Amino acid sequence: MKFFKTLLASILGVIIGLLFFVFVGIIIVSSSSEEPEPYVRNNSVLKISIAGNIPSRSQENPFDRMFNRAVGDHVSLASLKENLRKARSDDNIKGVWMEISSVSAAWSTLQEVHKLVAQFKKDSDKFVYASTDDIGYNEKGYYLATAADSVFSPPSS
Repeated sequence: MKFFKTLLASILGVIIGLLFFVFVGIIIVSSSSEEPEPYVRNNSVLKISIAGNIPSRSQENPFDRMFNRAVGDHVSLASLKENLRKARSDDNIKGVWMEISSVSAAWSTLQEVHKLVAQFKKDSDKFVYASTDDIGYNEKGYYLATAADSVFSPPSS
């Protein structure tokens, strides 16, 4: 009978020990996966690069990041909305610079982005500038640029 008590106590001790290590491991992994809050210097400008399609939500695919580095650079509608909300409330950010290049998003998405930028200007009293590269604005890019206070473009475009 003493043998079974010892066996049961040993099994119970091993199970409790394993659960403890799994619990500690989950805590360590979850705390290390959070991105730290970025430090924003005084008089900073939020730069938003808008090119190509603007999806509603960004899709996190780790293989895309390994094989195609440009995938992480795309702005989604949700991330744009969140970043403009953060910039509105951060006193260190003085304005927004939209770098627009060959936009191919749907018109309904562009209207939403235009509305978000206009709402940002209205609510925060911060400036919004739009610029482009040597290629210049296409029709959709120019529509987005009209939401800005100032539009900058090379003379050749």
